[in-house]
Amino acid sequence: MVVLIAFGGKATKKRLGQTLVESMLCYSSEVWVLNADLKRRLLAVEMDYLRRSAGISRIERRTNNEVRHFMRAYESVLDRIERKSLKWFEHWLRMPDNRWPKKVFQWTPPGRRKRGRS
Repeated sequence: MVVLIAFGGKATKKRLGQTLVESMLCYSSEVWVLNADLKRRLLAVEMDYLRRSAGISRIERRTNNEVRHFMRAYESVLDRIERKSLKWFEHWLRMPDNRWPKKVFQWTPPGRRKRGRS
């Protein structure tokens, strides 16, 4: 859990949260497969630091959209991860065929799969 600094305005706290928390959350997120559970967890962590930096507790029953609007955080962590993934994919498409990332992505294992579940 990250404790944000108690001084400064909400813009400063939001920026610190984005710098510290999101940099750890989004590390190598370009190659993740985002399922529903992972999306839910990422949004929960993001809302946690936004609420903490806004000084809004869960007891106040404020919606996530209200907190986002109050903190002027219009783009979510998932939006940034999606943008990074598309940027990586575009980079991968431009790569020459002899580069390792492209070879690994295009590799198919030889032979057949065994019977039963994979």
